[in-house]
Amino acid sequence: MKTQTILAGLLASLALGFGPSAGAAITETSTPNAPILGNGPGVTEYITVSGAAFSSIAGVQVTLDLAGNGSWDGDYYAYLRGPNGGFAVLLDRIGVTADNSYGSSASGFNVTFSDTLPNSGDIHYATSVGGGPVTGTWQTDARVASPFSSGSDLAASARSDNLGTLNGFNPNGTWTLFVADSPGDYGTLESWGLAVSGNVAVVPESSTAFAGLMALAFTLLGPALRFSRVVGQGTKSLP
Repeated sequence: MKTQTILAGLLASLALGFGPSAGAAITETSTPNAPILGNGPGVTEYITVSGAAFSSIAGVQVTLDLAGNGSWDGDYYAYLRGPNGGFAVLLDRIGVTADNSYGSSASGFNVTFSDTLPNSGDIHYATSVGGGPVTGTWQTDARVASPFSSGSDLAASARSDNLGTLNGFNPNGTWTLFVADSPGDYGTLESWGLAVSGNVAVVPESSTAFAGLMALAFTLLGPALRFSRVVGQGTKSLP
């Protein structure tokens, strides 16, 4: 019993020494102040991440500050593409439904997108006060339907293009944000940003410490292993 207890303790120590440690995060912000012309080609902006301490994304949050300049939020389509995989639809003509082909009359966004933080729900149904910008923390639109789809198709579309599609990929590289405005008005992409978290594998500070731990394990487990071999051969069990 003592050997089993010691073994459990050693295995726990090894797990703590080499397992993932949550909480590592990187944040990046860009302020392009780029005009988004209505019926234009859209705006593509980039943020390059390098030197992240983790190689596997565990979560992503996105901030978006877009001045509407009187344009309707129901006109915008936006997505985020990860540097090594993953694709999230942030906006897909919010407010467009079977009963509203124009979408939301709010103008602008000052929002955070998160699929995990406490939020106000699906941004497709966001409203604002007095036609001003949409604010707060929201889930991504995430709809797979084209922004040129009918209102009924957009509202009923599957919502699988969310921020979770970015999880598991390496965060290092160039992240891409695309924003387009469909009719003749225009907006301005003032700023956008990323907060990317991941898991970091923690290893002992020195190979000497690890070697010592393994030597101790074999010292303690050696007699138990020999005993098991003898018992397995039919020798009478010792008390």
